[in-house]
Amino acid sequence: MDLLGWQASSVETPQGTVTWLAQGLAIEESAIHVMKGKRSLKLTATDIQKLAVIKRMDQLSSDISKFIDAATTYMGSAIEDHDDTTADEVESKWEEQNNDPHSDLPLPFIHIPALPLPSLLGCRNCNKHGLAALADPELQLCIRQANDALQSIHFTLADKVVLFCTKVRLASNQSANTRTWGKVHQADTVLSRHAQIYRKCQKVMVALEADEVLMERYK
Repeated sequence: MDLLGWQASSVETPQGTVTWLAQGLAIEESAIHVMKGKRSLKLTATDIQKLAVIKRMDQLSSDISKFIDAATTYMGSAIEDHDDTTADEVESKWEEQNNDPHSDLPLPFIHIPALPLPSLLGCRNCNKHGLAALADPELQLCIRQANDALQSIHFTLADKVVLFCTKVRLASNQSANTRTWGKVHQADTVLSRHAQIYRKCQKVMVALEADEVLMERYK
């Protein structure tokens, strides 16, 4: 998703704000991809596959650290005035996804904190700290992210239909059937990933108190 290519023209924000916000949303999306990749590893995963996931985890940790370090430039002291309950819920969900279902794959635990975005503060706190100019661009970026997720969901569902019509129903032997269902499961993983991104976008819209028309559209 090209979040970095979007620029807000109707809202005055500090230089680099939209880029920083877009990076935050991209990091959250990347975290979903990384955790899904980690959990999808099988007991038969090769060392190369494991190392690829670990490399992505390391990159994610680095990106998170850099993003948080830059937060005070745009959020100031307001980053301390967030809802601890919301932050705890976010971090708890990431910790649940860290639990590896395969004990024979001791991949490292990765701590994914709730990123200090305007949506973490909530609309009222943003207004209180004079950060409304940051909340609106995040909402607009979130809408683009939700649209991209919906489009990906539609495409993946179409791919599944094609798989069932042209592969699953026509599989002539056990080997072909196994390969075909493997592709179906891969499609399910992709669907799950994009659905999680979409649900995240819905929560951002709620936190930033999007209007009823928007919430009805993305319910």
